Amino acid sequence: MSMKRYGLVAAGAALLGSAAVLQSVAAAPVECADSACFLESVAQCEDAVFAPREGDAIGARGRYRILGPTEYACRLEFTFVENPNPALVGKSFTFVIDPSGMASADDLRDVVATCLMGGEAWYQCEGPLIEQATGRAGPPRLLEGGIGSLPCGRSVDVGGPELYPMPADGKWGYVDRDGTWHIPPQWDQVRDFHEGRAAVGGPANWGIIDRDSREVVPLQYQGTSFVTVDNRNWYSPPFSAYSEGCTVMTHFTTETQPSFFIDRDGKAWWRGEAQPEALRGRDIQRFGRFSEGLAWFREGFGEEARFGWVDSAGDIAIEPEFTQAGRFSDGLAFAAVADGQGAFISPEGSPLLPRKWMLYNAGPFSDGLARVSAGAFDLAYWSHDDVVFEKVRFPDPKGDRPANAEISEAGDFRDGRAPVITGFRDGNELVYVRRDGTVAFVPDDLEGIRVCNRRALPEFHQGLVRLVVADDGANCGNEGYTRGLARYEEAHYVYLDTGGNVILRQEK
Repeated sequence: MSMKRYGLVAAGAALLGSAAVLQSVAAAPVECADSACFLESVAQCEDAVFAPREGDAIGARGRYRILGPTEYACRLEFTFVENPNPALVGKSFTFVIDPSGMASADDLRDVVATCLMGGEAWYQCEGPLIEQATGRAGPPRLLEGGIGSLPCGRSVDVGGPELYPMPADGKWGYVDRDGTWHIPPQWDQVRDFHEGRAAVGGPANWGIIDRDSREVVPLQYQGTSFVTVDNRNWYSPPFSAYSEGCTVMTHFTTETQPSFFIDRDGKAWWRGEAQPEALRGRDIQRFGRFSEGLAWFREGFGEEARFGWVDSAGDIAIEPEFTQAGRFSDGLAFAAVADGQGAFISPEGSPLLPRKWMLYNAGPFSDGLARVSAGAFDLAYWSHDDVVFEKVRFPDPKGDRPANAEISEAGDFRDGRAPVITGFRDGNELVYVRRDGTVAFVPDDLEGIRVCNRRALPEFHQGLVRLVVADDGANCGNEGYTRGLARYEEAHYVYLDTGGNVILRQEK
């Protein structure tokens, strides 16, 4: 599919000169019998209508109409006159194009398909059909701004049973550890609860709910990236997990927006000109989550970008002098002064572990350990004092499995377990290790379990880990299993505890 950007501004200048508004639609548009006639009208941006006689491969057929020039280009309307989904028949949307870029009917179809998939803001796709096809509910509501001191930087304790995402009939809801539904299935995408808040949404729109399913932030926002599944765009959430009272929001409108904080009541903080005095006048693009009272921030773009840390009062705790930054945990945070020159720093910004800038990369400390790369392909787990392990140890080697295996990929420790993909068997075996480097369990060795989303390195949360496993216990098929969809043709979800026991299983 063509995804090229058309030269809207240049084309608009050639078409209109000083014209600045959409012209009124003529009373009697030209009825084109073929695409050549319609494309000729498109080139002049003159009112015309064209409805192809034949539909596409799925039996859908549309009607095009030229509405007239805009300030920059030419606006058209598309309406379904036939569709296998009756709810879409008669629904329309409008879009703008560069008339000189429409060389064939295929070009028009490409623009329509791109709009229906939720992509390319350059076409200004809008209307009821777009809202229904992408899950958008109209323009996002402006979030109310918080007043006073930022309510972040302190841990939040939430009572009640732990809740876990679980799909049923193609929608996500939440169950407790016994499998009892606490929030019925109703969303296309969801994330885990953190501090009593969770991100939920449709393919294109996300919001935030509390443990009683009340909307804290309306489901109107989309993240900055998407994957395409069955010709539909599935957007990432614009929210981080809640940490110390706030989430970081980085959303997409016509372009990616600078990030800001949202508290537990859904109010926005440090957005735009509302940033604290110490940050005003700086080109702040990104914030990290608060952890141990500090959050990193990124000033600038590209190679010139630099990271520092700010406290919840809005004062700069560490000046932006770093090329990489992580969150504080156990009194340390990873930072780098150049590629391959990193270390864990103190809250004052001094390198402590090691005391020289020599690390390639590192994750945060969790359960007393951090995953560390001393080189591009060297992975190990460190404590504050020394390297704890750089190979995983199998207590009972079987067949061609070695007693020790190199670490190919690794995640963070949670609940005393970390996911590791070993360099053994073509780097394709997911194991869960203890804090001493011994293997606690291998999911694929469990009866009836074949993991399909191993490359996602699923981590434990609230005592359980969520895995996508093959329905037949052997074959995952060819689907992509890192997208978090509520339904897969050949796989389902299970939750395992730290001993490798199945605690929850999706019913299909």
